[in-house]
Amino acid sequence: MALGRSRPRPSTRDLARIQRLHLQWLAGEEEGRRADLSFCDLSGRYFADWNLANAKMVGARLTNADLHGANLERADLFGADLSNSDFRGAKMARADLRGTILHDSKFDGADLNGINMREGTLLYRAHGALEESRNGPATGRVSMQRASLFRAQMEGAYLARSNLAQADLTGARLASAVLSGANLQSAMMRNADLTDSDLSGANLSRCDLTGATLDRANVEESNMDGAVLIGASLEGCDISKASQRNAILARAISPAISDIMVVVRSHGRWLESDGKEGERAELEGLDLSQCDLRGINLSGAVLRGANFQRSVLNDGLFVLTDLSGSNLSGASLVRARLSGANLRRANLRGADLSEALIDTAPLHAAMGDRTGGEMAASLSGADLTRAVLYRTTLAGTALTPNQLEGAFVDRVRFSDGKEEQEEDGEPGARAAEKRSN
Repeated sequence: MALGRSRPRPSTRDLARIQRLHLQWLAGEEEGRRADLSFCDLSGRYFADWNLANAKMVGARLTNADLHGANLERADLFGADLSNSDFRGAKMARADLRGTILHDSKFDGADLNGINMREGTLLYRAHGALEESRNGPATGRVSMQRASLFRAQMEGAYLARSNLAQADLTGARLASAVLSGANLQSAMMRNADLTDSDLSGANLSRCDLTGATLDRANVEESNMDGAVLIGASLEGCDISKASQRNAILARAISPAISDIMVVVRSHGRWLESDGKEGERAELEGLDLSQCDLRGINLSGAVLRGANFQRSVLNDGLFVLTDLSGSNLSGASLVRARLSGANLRRANLRGADLSEALIDTAPLHAAMGDRTGGEMAASLSGADLTRAVLYRTTLAGTALTPNQLEGAFVDRVRFSDGKEEQEEDGEPGARAAEKRSN
C-alpha cells in the first residue's frame, strides 16, 4: 500500500533499542524516548508481551505480526494495517484505532475497553504539501471482518460504521459500545453483553445473538433479518423498531411443550422432596429445540435422545442427568452444571460450554443420605467439534485427544488440576468462519 514514500523497515537491533528507550521513557527517565514507529514496515515481526503503551505507530504496516499479550494501552495506531495479526490477550484500552484495517486478526481475550475506532483519513506530506493516502488503510471505515474477538472486553468502544461482518464476538463485552451503522452481518455474538449499546442502523442480518444481553440497547432502524435471538435478554430494548424478517426467536409454548413443562415441574418437586413427591422426568426423545430454558433444573432426568438444538440452557442443572445420544448442537450451556451427567454419543457441535462444570457427582441413597460413592460424567463418543470450552471443568471425563480436536480449548480444568491453555496458532482449531458453518 503505497503512501507516496517507501516504508522504513527497522532491523531487529533497531527495534530492541527503540523498546529499551521506550521503557525508559515510560519510567520517566531523562534519557528515555517515546517509541515512534509511524509508517514503518513491521509486517511479520514478533512483539509478543512487549510494552508499547503510548507508542506512536501511525500508518504502520503490522500485517501478520505477533502482538499477543502486548501492552498497547493508549497507543496511537491511527491508520495502521493490522490485518492477519495476533492480538490475543493484548492490553489495548483507549488505543487510537481510527481508520485501521483489522480483518482476519485475533483479539481473543484482549482488553479493548474505550478504544476509538472512528473513521479516519491518513495524510502524508509529498512535495511540501499534505495529500490524502490512496489505497491506504485509513481511506474508509474500520474493517474487522472475520476477526476473532472471543470474550474481548470492549465496553464503551466506538465502532460506528465499522465492518465486523462474520467476526466472532462470542461472549464479548460491548456494554455502552457505539455500533451505529456497523456491519455485523453473519457475526457470531452468542452470549455477548450489549447492554446500553447503540445499534441503530446496524446490519445484524443473520447474526447469531443466542443468549446475548441487549437490555436497553438502541436497535432503531437496524436490520435483524434472519438473526438468531433465542434466549436473548431484551429488557427495555424495542426490537419492533428493527426489521426482523425471518428472525429466529425462542419457540412459543405450544400445547406439546406446555405438557412437557408440566412434567418438568413435577420433576422439580421430585428433586426437592427427595423422591417423596412428584415424579422423575422420563422424556426420551423429546423436542425442546430453540427454547429459552435458562436456569432449568433437570437433574436426574432421563433425556436420552432429546433434542436441545440451539436452545439456551445457561445456568441449568443437569446433575446425574441421562443425556446420552442427545442433540445439543449449537446449544448454549454457559455455567451449566453437568456433574455425573451421561453425555455418551451426545452431539455438542458448536455448543458453548464456557464455565460449565462437567465432573463427578456424589451418589445418594433413597432416603437422601450420601453413599460415599461418586458418578463421573461421561463424554464417551461425544462430538465436540467447534464447541467452546473456556474455563470449563472436565474432571474425570476421560476425554480422548481426538475429541478435543476442532474445539476451542482455553483454561480448561482437568482432573489433574492442570489448565489447558490456548496454543499459538489457531486456538483449538477454531476460527470464526468455521464456527459459522
